Amino acid sequence: RAMALSALTAAARYYREALALWPADDAHRPRLLLAAGRAASQGEGTGADELESAREALAGAGDVEGAAEADALLGNLLWRRGDRARATRHIARAHETVAALPASRSKTFVLTVAAGNAMVAGEDEKAAELASEVVRLAEGLGLDDARVQALTTLGSVNMHGGRRAALDFFEEALALGTRSRTPAILRTYANLAVALVGFGEIVRAREVLGEGLALAETFGEQAMGRWLRGQVPYLEFCLGDWDSALRAADAFLEERERLGAHYLEHDAHEIRAMIRLG
Repeated sequence: RAMALSALTAAARYYREALALWPADDAHRPRLLLAAGRAASQGEGTGADELESAREALAGAGDVEGAAEADALLGNLLWRRGDRARATRHIARAHETVAALPASRSKTFVLTVAAGNAMVAGEDEKAAELASEVVRLAEGLGLDDARVQALTTLGSVNMHGGRRAALDFFEEALALGTRSRTPAILRTYANLAVALVGFGEIVRAREVLGEGLALAETFGEQAMGRWLRGQVPYLEFCLGDWDSALRAADAFLEERERLGAHYLEHDAHEIRAMIRLG
């Protein structure tokens, strides 16, 4: 029920409690591991052990879609931690696994992750192709969360090309995400803020980031909340509020002691260095 309500952090806790009681040799345990890893990775930015175990067990049981999902989730988690090389290997394996499979929720999810990974790697043509396929699959299967993710990726691809059509994709994703109340909308807020900075609309970018942070708290989404906080130093720096930028950078870097490495650490270090150098 917690997953259905998008209470991901609570769901992760309940899954851990269930795993502690679940028989190690039960046939349903691999899928429970996958569910636990999904909730932990998307809600907390943790769950690597569960996903590794789930992937191995599901592959051994011949559950290729489940194994691919675990790979994609683990790849996404590793990418957020800044481990691009390992992340890409897991995502590529997941993509290869589902490529020839018929339409399904699992295939759509894996292609969603693969599209996002291609986008951040600068492979815009591949990202657009995969995201467009996700939109088609998601519309057929009624998967609003996947459509939100794919529209967000298409927005970012257009932003890379300097096309203001990017904002139309983001607005469509926000409208759909708001109606369906999916945590996927948090990535839309994050990427829209980046696009607005690129288009020179920095004040609006700050407003968007604030809306995203408030919504992350509502969802109990610690992982995306952390990501959005990681964007604050650069945004405040662009606005000329160096004191706020420095406080935000220091706070973000202090989180590393509790939460581990993060992709956006470099940005925080860079902002702090530029401010200190004057």
